[in-house]
Amino acid sequence: MSKKTDLRTFVEQRPWISTLAATLGMVVFLVQALYYAHFFDVTMDEGTYLIKGLLFLRGDYRPFEDYGPWTNKMPLAFLIPGAAQMIFGAGLRTGRYFSIFLSMLMLVGTWLAARRLAGRGWAALVVGVMAVSSGAIVYYSQAISQVISACLLAWMMVLVLGGDRPLWQVLLGAALGTLTVMTRQNLLPVVPILLLYIFWQYGRRTGWLAVGVSAVLLGGFHALYWPDIIKIWLPWTPKFIVEWFNLSRFSIGGLKSIAAVNLSFWTRFQVFWEGFRIYFAMLTGVVIGLLNWPRRQDWKSPAAFKSALLLLVLFAVLFASHLWAALMNDYCVYCYSGYIAFFAPIGLILVILLASQPRQRRPGWMAHLLTLGSLVIIAGGTGLNAYKMFGDWLMKMQVPRVRGLTIQAGTIELWKLFENKFGWSYEFLERLLPGLFVGGATLIFIILFALVYFSWLRRKTNAAFATLVSVVLIAAGSLFSLFPMPGGAKSELNCQEDVIAAHEKVGAYLREAIPQGALVYWENDVSPLPLLYMGKVRLFPAQLNHEHNRRNGGDPDKLARLGYWNDELALEWSGQAEYLLIADLMVEDLRQKGIIQAGMDEQQPTPQLMRCRRQSIIHIFQNPRP
Repeated sequence: MSKKTDLRTFVEQRPWISTLAATLGMVVFLVQALYYAHFFDVTMDEGTYLIKGLLFLRGDYRPFEDYGPWTNKMPLAFLIPGAAQMIFGAGLRTGRYFSIFLSMLMLVGTWLAARRLAGRGWAALVVGVMAVSSGAIVYYSQAISQVISACLLAWMMVLVLGGDRPLWQVLLGAALGTLTVMTRQNLLPVVPILLLYIFWQYGRRTGWLAVGVSAVLLGGFHALYWPDIIKIWLPWTPKFIVEWFNLSRFSIGGLKSIAAVNLSFWTRFQVFWEGFRIYFAMLTGVVIGLLNWPRRQDWKSPAAFKSALLLLVLFAVLFASHLWAALMNDYCVYCYSGYIAFFAPIGLILVILLASQPRQRRPGWMAHLLTLGSLVIIAGGTGLNAYKMFGDWLMKMQVPRVRGLTIQAGTIELWKLFENKFGWSYEFLERLLPGLFVGGATLIFIILFALVYFSWLRRKTNAAFATLVSVVLIAAGSLFSLFPMPGGAKSELNCQEDVIAAHEKVGAYLREAIPQGALVYWENDVSPLPLLYMGKVRLFPAQLNHEHNRRNGGDPDKLARLGYWNDELALEWSGQAEYLLIADLMVEDLRQKGIIQAGMDEQQPTPQLMRCRRQSIIHIFQNPRP
């Protein structure tokens, strides 16, 4: 018996080892999440989810209400964080702590699903991968809808995967899948794909019951908010249907957001590889798993095969649709990595399920070549995205001068060598060279490892060469995703101060400065979070999304009715408001536009909200004649 088998038997006979490893992974995950919750910068979305949820549950507005907040997401995205605040108090502290609670539930659900499908050891590995995915943990520690959706999907998998689930669990899983759609409409494909799987795995009776559960939930939510909920589906509705049913009253037409930007191909390319850097083990594992898909006879059971197909179809459809939405459009290119967080547990379970299937024979040479080539490309792309970590060092590395393929006396900086040879700019080389460096280093490692494997290691193991290389490089890439610490690819969000306490301090200042019931004009470029602490002031709700729902031109009344605004409405509202709260960065521009008028009384501004945002002071103007 080999040492490898002895070790595996030892661990399998002592399940507490795997459970302890998973528990330690969860602790590492939790510690990071708490740190990021307190010290990492906020986003606009956090403010909109928390404030709108509070406004909806307090009864100030209803989702999709005319002249109310822009309800650009499904109701549960707002109502769930709103409910947490109704119980524990309004503010960023509640929002982020509640997200951490949900992220731990997600982690437990993912562990349970992996344990049933692949075993305790593989389940512990899933937790370990998530514990070192620092960039993903940043998303899951924010008060945004990613963690809600990921938690629902994780427990959906717990309840439906495996083929041996009791009826009540399958139906509850169908309900959770449907509630995921009522949290984020971009996850709509989950419901039909899940229902088809239930028919396939559990039969017609269970399938039709699951259809009934989903229909009741979807129909109930839509009936509750009918007909205004139509607004959320219009971007996906064919033009002839809009015209046939006269749905244009729910649409602003083709007016463009002033926040839309046209980024270059290379910027989008860079963002694409950020996804691999943050979710390295998952995305690389999916690629390698597809290239080495088990033969039908290799699957442990038909149920495992069906579970894998469900996960594969779900992941492929969701990944492709979110890739298109982010990188193929101009609305939110940098949202790409955050979008993957919605369904990351699906990808992780898919990878573990594929990896845990026994192989009766080694992959062929074509699978070997494709696997190794993919690893080199992925490593290079990940290095390209990580250029800020070591790009400057690499660019300035001294190398021998070369002329006509002949080494000359003296040295030159590496980037200068390429500039002289090809005429490439510093900015281009700053991104290219790290990618070439990491990709080249990976190729060299594969060559050296091949020498060791084919000369000695092959006689010691049954594992295929490409399999061992994949394991080593995925492990290395996962550890690499931790850096720079803390936060990995999201380390630039580190404010190095307690952002929760900072918001509470500024919120308390604003609560003292602005009387309850006052009508407030808000214009900011970061997040409306400070408004959470001001009590029951009145707002112009369309302003909560800042520039993202602001349009150039258009009919002012229709825009306001549908939750949008424009320059004309801004001017009108600033004249009606009793107080104006303006970000420091915007003051001069808004003076020139007439939003801040000469007769307005400027009061003492707030303290600087966060040191990591140089112009985060909020200026307070009182309108003497609203």
